[in-house]
Amino acid sequence: MRSIHFSIAIAIALQAGLAGDALAKKADPTKMTCEEYLSLSKSEQPRAAAFLEGWSHGKKQADLVEVGVDRDVTTLVASCTETPKESLWRRFEKHVPVLKNHLKPIPMVCDDYVSLSSSTQPELYYYLDGYDRATRTQDNVAGEIDLEKDYAAFVQVCKQAPKESLWAKIKARFKK
Repeated sequence: MRSIHFSIAIAIALQAGLAGDALAKKADPTKMTCEEYLSLSKSEQPRAAAFLEGWSHGKKQADLVEVGVDRDVTTLVASCTETPKESLWRRFEKHVPVLKNHLKPIPMVCDDYVSLSSSTQPELYYYLDGYDRATRTQDNVAGEIDLEKDYAAFVQVCKQAPKESLWAKIKARFKK
């Protein structure tokens, strides 16, 4: 009898997990309103901001020498709270998040990336995604990204090739 209850519990948990996957937060940060940004989780907000910053630098063809991470999005959140219907991009341009740390991604290898903290990995990934998309896209549309899962899959790819160039791996991933 216990095994039946255990099997049912596992089936329910798996089904709930699959439902959660269907509800993954996909968004195009370049097209978001402040209201949509504020609806993101506390972990997704810096990721969206990192993507926007990468997009901004890619559009300007800025050199990819140093990337800011460890974003303090407090000011951006406060600004968006005042103007929820305004474009996140417009608010972002006026209130770029404060960066507490900097990384140089070009000389990094996958092992360097994997060793970063679980809060830094997604910020660097989404910055580089935004940067790469901006350098490849002719129009102003970035396209949707999954703010929760895209980077986690990339971490696994990097673990399989620890000595390969991070930038080369990331560019190859984004061209798919």
